[in-house]
Amino acid sequence: MSRRAVQGWIAGATMARHHEEKMARVLGQVRQIAGPEEQRRAAILRSDRGPSIFAQWAEEGRDGRILQPSALSGADLLKS
Repeated sequence: MSRRAVQGWIAGATMARHHEEKMARVLGQVRQIAGPEEQRRAAILRSDRGPSIFAQWAEEGRDGRILQPSALSGADLLKS
């Protein structure tokens, strides 16, 4: 999911079906993790047993495309 898609949802745009399905999977996995918010966050980011749950989620969406390349270079961004 791109930053642009998330901003659209916040603004009230309709979520594409494939994004709804991915969000439902992610929410289902988060709900299966017991404990308060801090423990859930730690469990999602834990990588001592291989890739973290978060890394696995991120990898699911990768297809090699750069969706929103910056018009400014890193140096230009640091100047402002």
